[in-house]
Amino acid sequence: MIRYVIRWADGSKPVHFDENEVSTTAEKYGFDAAALEFGEIELRDECELVCGWVMFDGETNVGTETMRIESLELGMNAKSKIARLAAAKWRKENRGHSGGVVLVYGGKVYGWKNELRDPSHEKPGACAVDHNGVVFVATGGDSYNGAQCWERTSEGGAS
Repeated sequence: MIRYVIRWADGSKPVHFDENEVSTTAEKYGFDAAALEFGEIELRDECELVCGWVMFDGETNVGTETMRIESLELGMNAKSKIARLAAAKWRKENRGHSGGVVLVYGGKVYGWKNELRDPSHEKPGACAVDHNGVVFVATGGDSYNGAQCWERTSEGGAS
């Protein structure tokens, strides 16, 4: 059985569905079911902003029971997109904070700093999004001691 998932840009609970539910899920969330076989589909809200992605989640059959497969981890591309969208929304709502970086973890904004600072103050996996939409990810280290460095993702906003 083929499984799919809708991952939301705001980090809210994903929606899992299988191949038998594609038509009803597509109707409910407003995406083209036929396009799903060609890969990831962007979901857009009424303002045409990306609010989520529909993607392949796994495939398995164990005897007569179907086993649900959870995606283990978002790829860096999806993580960067989610961070960029969360940061753009936050900047729109908080116009007094120009420049600097918006800090995002788990799809949710948790802070703003006037510049990219010491990564040891952030959890590994946290993202910092600058005013151009360039995403930096805190890597190395651990959650107690913080990250070791910032790495710029390969995709990003204007340079």
